[in-house]
Amino acid sequence: MSAERFDAPFGPGSRLQRTGSVSCNSEIRADTKRAGSLQSALEYANELLKFRSKVAFLLDYDGTLTQIVEDPDGAVLEEHVRDLLCKLSRKYPVAIITGRSREKIMRLVGISGIYYAGSHGFDIEIPVPGHGSVNHAASERQQVSDITTVGLCNGSDGSHSRYHIAAEVVPVLHQAARQLRSIFGIEDAHVETPAASWPLCTPIAESKDNAIATTLPLGGVFATGSTDKDSILPLPIQPEPASPPSVDPSILSQIDKLLSSSYPFRGVSIEDNHLSISVHYRRCDPAHVPTIEKIVDSVAYRFGLRKTRGKCVFELRPAVKWDKGRAAKWLLEMIEMREERHCLPVYIGDDVTDEDAMKFVSNHGGFGVIVTEDDSRETSASLRLRDPVEVAHFLERFLNTREHELESAAA
Repeated sequence: MSAERFDAPFGPGSRLQRTGSVSCNSEIRADTKRAGSLQSALEYANELLKFRSKVAFLLDYDGTLTQIVEDPDGAVLEEHVRDLLCKLSRKYPVAIITGRSREKIMRLVGISGIYYAGSHGFDIEIPVPGHGSVNHAASERQQVSDITTVGLCNGSDGSHSRYHIAAEVVPVLHQAARQLRSIFGIEDAHVETPAASWPLCTPIAESKDNAIATTLPLGGVFATGSTDKDSILPLPIQPEPASPPSVDPSILSQIDKLLSSSYPFRGVSIEDNHLSISVHYRRCDPAHVPTIEKIVDSVAYRFGLRKTRGKCVFELRPAVKWDKGRAAKWLLEMIEMREERHCLPVYIGDDVTDEDAMKFVSNHGGFGVIVTEDDSRETSASLRLRDPVEVAHFLERFLNTREHELESAAA
């Protein structure tokens, strides 16, 4: 592993200078290898620290910053890790990319000034620097319009900007979540429901007197100019639709029965993440998992959603080409635009859903770090950490290392 990998994507002819924007359609490829063959990120930290002025951290939450627990609500961030992230965010750009809802991850982490991407990047919130200045916020929105590929919602206090992918699918997702709760006999009190104030982005029907609607080269429109404080200006360039949801032909004839029956399996829990649904089965009898998957497949088919899987969880998302990899790409370009410098992305995650982001950073001069104790795990990561304890030790290196320590290590 060498520093040359970092320089490749930047400078003349780089991806930023070539495109100036995010492509949602780029294919992400990287070779996989077994985790046991990877060097420890702790051992490689000194090499990365040579570029610490360029580092940007993109982090998963569950299994990365916290231990995996049976009850997802029990994955609480330890105070010393929160303090570490707070200090880290003062020196480096830090983003959390998770399958949890944006609202929940913001409550769990509780740190202002960092980037939050919930629902696998379908719901992104970024801090607006200098948000006390109306002129600065307007300038930020103008700059964002040049690279955004999603819908923009501004916080009522101007302190953050929020971006939604496929927000028009939200009512469908909520209906699908209700159907799943009904099938599994789960009370609403056990499920995180959307906040009533959660704003939806909708396409611009017409330009307002004090805003200008502009057609973009890639399709869609964005709006610039001043608006009254309660209005939302969306930037609805949507990613390419994914392939139509598919289902095992053998269960097509069972769909009506599966969706109209009751399966009160002990241990099933459902998270309505606003722009995705998580069906957790970690605490279920393993004998019930095949039936649970058939039910999830049936709901995906009926509602036109895309099913993915993670560690002991099935997930339903809008059927568009968007994932943690594309979210990481979008966030990195946003960070680079705002920092006015090129960044070295370091993505740390533990789940299968993190592999898209590992592939992205590995192919764009950065480093993917897999968090696993399983030597046989296939991954696109470049480096490895064994557990969240090692993750914390790795991140601490970027706060505690002094110049003379690096020089001594290099000697």
